[in-house]
Amino acid sequence: MKPLSISGTGIKFTLSGTSQSATLPLTAGGQKCSFVYVSTTTGAYIRFGNGTVTAVDTDLLLMPGQGLVIAANTYDKIACLQAATAGQLVVTPLENQ
Repeated sequence: MKPLSISGTGIKFTLSGTSQSATLPLTAGGQKCSFVYVSTTTGAYIRFGNGTVTAVDTDLLLMPGQGLVIAANTYDKIACLQAATAGQLVVTPLENQ
């Protein structure tokens, strides 16, 4: 596998106690990205899927300051939910160039 590179502008959530969702960011060329890097300033639950996606408190938990690379090529949405206190969650599109 080749090194991953940032392939476009990401999206940012202001976390709250209500699940929020958005379409995953596209590459700079307008294509669906293969991977995303998700990072959070506070604890957050995340869920990936297609169509309507809602995060709940039994989904994947990211700890404060943690980042994770996820293969996103089968998903088009991400949902997130704050774990304890409000913070920010950033989703950055990546490509295997």
